[in-house]
Amino acid sequence: ESVEALLRDWYGEFLQGIAEGRELEVSRVASLVEQAPYTSREALEAGLVDQARIDDLKKEFVELATAA
Repeated sequence: ESVEALLRDWYGEFLQGIAEGRELEVSRVASLVEQAPYTSREALEAGLVDQARIDDLKKEFVELATAA
């Protein structure tokens, strides 16, 4: 029981931290977390990240690979 209580507390802090950082309601964050995992594009559209760097990284990789 004590482990479950610790996990519930940690999960609540986790949700609260994301909510504060992303300026979202805790209930919205909980809903988003329950729907995970996300692609980078989906996370961007959901407001969980500021940018989807994967597209930039793919472009850089192609540029480097074709420059050789």
